Amino acid sequence: MPKLKRAEIAAIVQAGIDRIGGAGSAGRLSRERTDVKQFYDAQSPKQAHASSINYNSMNVYYGTESMKAQLLEVFSGNSRPVRFVPAPEENEATARFRTDYVTHVIFSQNPGFKIFQAIMTDGLLGRNGICKVWWESNYSTENYEIAKPTEEQIIGFLTKDPTARVVAVERGDEDGPLERVRFMCKRNRSQVRIAPLPPEEFGISPCAPSIDEADLVYHRQSLTRSDLIKQGYPRNIVDTLQADDGLEMATDPEFIQRFAATTDAVGTQFDSSSQYGKQRFTLYECYLELDVEGDGRTQLHKVDICGGQILDMEPVNRRPFIDFCPLPRSHDFWGVNYAALLIPTQRAQTHLARAIIDHAMITSNPRYMVANGGLTNPRELMENRLGGIVNVRNVMDSVAPLPQPSLNPFVFQTMAQISANGEEISGISSLSQGLNKDAISTQNSQAMIQDLITVSQTRQKIVARNFAEGFLRKLYSVVYRLVIENEEPNKLVQASNGAWQMTDFTQWPEDTEMVVSFALGYGEQAQEANKWMEIDQYLANPANGLQSLYPIEKRHFVLSRVLENKGIKDADSLILSPDKVPPPQPDPAAEADLQVKQADAKVKMANAEAATENIKLKQLQAHAEHEAAMAKLMHQQMKTDGDQQLKRDKLAHEIALDHAELALSEEALAKGEGFARVSPG
Repeated sequence: MPKLKRAEIAAIVQAGIDRIGGAGSAGRLSRERTDVKQFYDAQSPKQAHASSINYNSMNVYYGTESMKAQLLEVFSGNSRPVRFVPAPEENEATARFRTDYVTHVIFSQNPGFKIFQAIMTDGLLGRNGICKVWWESNYSTENYEIAKPTEEQIIGFLTKDPTARVVAVERGDEDGPLERVRFMCKRNRSQVRIAPLPPEEFGISPCAPSIDEADLVYHRQSLTRSDLIKQGYPRNIVDTLQADDGLEMATDPEFIQRFAATTDAVGTQFDSSSQYGKQRFTLYECYLELDVEGDGRTQLHKVDICGGQILDMEPVNRRPFIDFCPLPRSHDFWGVNYAALLIPTQRAQTHLARAIIDHAMITSNPRYMVANGGLTNPRELMENRLGGIVNVRNVMDSVAPLPQPSLNPFVFQTMAQISANGEEISGISSLSQGLNKDAISTQNSQAMIQDLITVSQTRQKIVARNFAEGFLRKLYSVVYRLVIENEEPNKLVQASNGAWQMTDFTQWPEDTEMVVSFALGYGEQAQEANKWMEIDQYLANPANGLQSLYPIEKRHFVLSRVLENKGIKDADSLILSPDKVPPPQPDPAAEADLQVKQADAKVKMANAEAATENIKLKQLQAHAEHEAAMAKLMHQQMKTDGDQQLKRDKLAHEIALDHAELALSEEALAKGEGFARVSPG
């Protein structure tokens, strides 16, 4: 198969956008969200007629805001709603540092509380709340000035910041001292960005079970030509685009309903001047699988399309969208509309309340029957002035109240039943709010009241768990991944205890397990704290013999959980981390006794050493005497051996002389001589 051409890709993407915008389900969804917002704003139901009371019940607003308040308190009031589990060969402090940094990115670098608030509101009012998470590369320049600097100050500034360079130098006169030096420094402001999307800006292909399984998802934005150029799109393509003045989004029913209560200029909020850079366009940032190479294998791509033209296209690893669905439905991306379930209750209570108020007003100020000619001046009765005088011709027959049917006795009973039904639907009961006078009474113990409230919060807990597991876990995972992939390899980061440390994000484990914890309501937080306190008391009790299994590092973790559930976010401000705990100091009396014992031991040691030296000296002396005796004996032995050797030598010499004389005698006799004599030497 041939490769896909740019025009073919644009046609594929545009067809997917048209299917989403033209699908009946998408149209119904938009109308549903608009209607729900009208009930939320107490603009519906409308008055039956102009003269009826303009009263609206607030069931949709009350149910939505009560549920949102519970969720926000649970997940925004907790310093660590998500905890990373230590990886193999990683200690608890390192895992806690990773947790704290990702939490810092969400709640400090980004407005985490406002993001959660918007996502929860959109999810409760519009089935799903959509959040976009991406890495934004941002490099900026900043100027710094030093007045009357010295050479050392200039060198120090340039050494401290390698990106700094001098851009201006001012002197008082040509050869005078420096008055001012200006530096320009490059700053890396890149970071993870998190933004809740308005419901009308997000699109997903019809019948998709999830974002990851959708054929196409997009983010729709209204941008000016200047915005497109600043974002780096090709200038030659941007200049050829036809402006749409932002009417597509400015006239969206959901957008109009959002601002209808606060402005009269809805639909005209964009600058319609003739400025070239202010012309507006609708940009679609689309994510879909494409077989660009034509080899039968698709890959996820991001395609930015505007006016039918592709501005940018690149392969990506993930779709940057995360959703929160309070009441999910199986095998469907869009869940159940929580607020829409309360509309029948609000409609019924509104009509019943209006009937009661109208009846009270009519009975307090009834209409009158007037006999023809019975009034001297009819205007006096029409004015209905308090304490006013009405002149009648005949007191008995001239004026009489018009008969009014009495109020149906079942109205109040019906309203109570509808109210109870609304509590069942929303899961926000008076008991869960602590407002049920029958449950909260002096005859019931605090524990019983807390148990009753906890049982009544079951529906709220399910919604909270959907937020924790379906949204919060994904958010932390995506932010963690973006930090590893894009943060500077070595960055100076401040830990939760205030200490600064150089961090190499590339050394963080690629995959990390996490635990999402939440306690709905203040009572459960106290119970959670008590649970950890009981664990600490049990493990630290010497009677249980678990000291070897409960070292100081584990106890620090347990005590930190106790303090956090008590509302103290920074536990390290009260208890030291194990690596900062000094060694235990001994008791002064025991120390003094130890010193006495050590001194006594030193004396004994000295005495022992002296005795040892004395023994060694005696041994040396005995050894010397033994050596002298042995030498004397050896000398005597040598002398004796010498005398004996001398005697042996003398005897041998005498024998040799005798043999010589004998030989000479024999030789002389042989020659006829009388004798021969041998003299020594």
